[in-house]
Amino acid sequence: MSNRKVLVDLDGVIINLLGSIRDLLKDKGLDFKVDNIKTYNFDGNIGCSKQDVYALFNNVDTYKNAEPYVGALEALERLKDKVDVYPYTSVNENKEVFAYRKTVLYDLGFVGFEPYIDRKPILDGYDALFEDDPYKVEEWKGSPTKIYLIDHSYNKEVEGDYFIRCNNFVEA
Repeated sequence: MSNRKVLVDLDGVIINLLGSIRDLLKDKGLDFKVDNIKTYNFDGNIGCSKQDVYALFNNVDTYKNAEPYVGALEALERLKDKVDVYPYTSVNENKEVFAYRKTVLYDLGFVGFEPYIDRKPILDGYDALFEDDPYKVEEWKGSPTKIYLIDHSYNKEVEGDYFIRCNNFVEA
């Protein structure tokens, strides 16, 4: 298709995983305040314990209930029409979560791809990266890859001229 290759993270870029966590915690009577998350490690007055949040990363329902952000799937398809797009996402070692995420990648047209386990590597040869994780964005600093940071409350403190901050994937 194209000589240009881009990487796209799923959670926080295409899929609203934190919205799913908020809904599942609400079912338990907890008021998870997504907009109060100050860091990627869930610091801030989030309305519940970090442990409540972390536990849901091992629950496959967290991923099954996660919805795409408005317009994100259409924006992904438009991007695929112009460049070669590769998934750049990770999950923990939970086999059920891993298997489900493989089906999500397949459904998004990423046939033959698997999520990374725990940590996503820094990769060479890509023209762009769409990411929400402030730590991952900092790891890519100095790379020739153009970085698009999708804006969230938990990555506001990241500053620099080595990335482009975008309100959402559609805008990027």
